[in-house]
Amino acid sequence: MRKIFKFRRISSILMLALFLLTQNAVFPLTAFAGENSHDKPENKGLHETDKYIENSVSTVDAVNALNETELYLLAQAINGEARGEPYEGKVAVGAVILNRVGDRDFPDTIAGVIREPGAFTAVIDGQLYLPVDQECVKAAREALEGQDPTGGALYYYNPAKATSWWIWTKPVSLRIGNHSFIY
Repeated sequence: MRKIFKFRRISSILMLALFLLTQNAVFPLTAFAGENSHDKPENKGLHETDKYIENSVSTVDAVNALNETELYLLAQAINGEARGEPYEGKVAVGAVILNRVGDRDFPDTIAGVIREPGAFTAVIDGQLYLPVDQECVKAAREALEGQDPTGGALYYYNPAKATSWWIWTKPVSLRIGNHSFIY
């Protein structure tokens, strides 16, 4: 399950890098346009790899920005869905979202999973946009690093609040705080 997630994450990052490359953000494409970048005075003495490394900083920045955006969105979802739950339950909610990213039946991005219509109450009722505390950010980071207290669960619910009939047909595998986790 985690290998699929990592592959999709890597492919998303590569697609972003390819997009940036075509937008002339990774390195200038002047060599492909018939202009030799070695002939420019500012490039004298630079080795080809040095120029690539020098110009690839924007790609690293873009990937880091993407990771920070994903981290914060995951923390927002954890905050909206698991506020008041124990820390382990917050990590577990983050893990469920990531498990869905790695499952072929769900969207393959964090944003896609979180914003899937009807999937999360926090999106429906606006709790996704409440201020996020540091514990939720820490839980999101742990989930992104591979922590999964659920062992691969794809769903969770609070039995005291669940209104969807189909969730009650699934066998509960684990309980953390007020949430029941199912596969």
